[in-house]
Amino acid sequence: MIQRQAQDLVVYAMDLEPAIGECSTEAAKQRFLDDESWQPVRALVEHVHAVVDWNERVLAANLCIEPLVGNLLRRELLLIPASANGDSVTPVIIGAAQREWHWVRDWTAELVRFCVEDEEFGEHNRETIAGWAEKWNAEAETAAEAVASKLERIPHARAAAEALQQVRAERDELQSALQRQEVAA
Repeated sequence: MIQRQAQDLVVYAMDLEPAIGECSTEAAKQRFLDDESWQPVRALVEHVHAVVDWNERVLAANLCIEPLVGNLLRRELLLIPASANGDSVTPVIIGAAQREWHWVRDWTAELVRFCVEDEEFGEHNRETIAGWAEKWNAEAETAAEAVASKLERIPHARAAAEALQQVRAERDELQSALQRQEVAA
């Protein structure tokens, strides 16, 4: 999913260069690697990548990171401001990414439901998943706050506090529904 989205954005940047000048992915990479405000996001990506347990990695990404940081990046940093600023292409690319996220969110909810409703191991699974969520939510919060600081510089973006409140509410709804064994669609 993320690889395809990155590829779409690179192709789009190449198309934009003749009209607006350099849209270097190398420059973006350097900002990600060097800019202080991106370091919490970078640390989060590196930390989740280092996790050996595949289930923890999937659930960290899909219960904690994507609902908070992913939605903040896709929707609040790209989709809403692009639409408000007259960009008709970025919303198409990001809209596809959001649809993919909803598909991932739904199968993640089913995976969690399967784990926590197991007759023999459900309670243990619930405790394990809750522990992972607590750990990864803390790191995702730090990264999301760093990303949200970028919103203040983007014309027609929502205020950082409002954007954070929205994505936190969505993440919390997903997690609380999963804990109660009610899958949010």
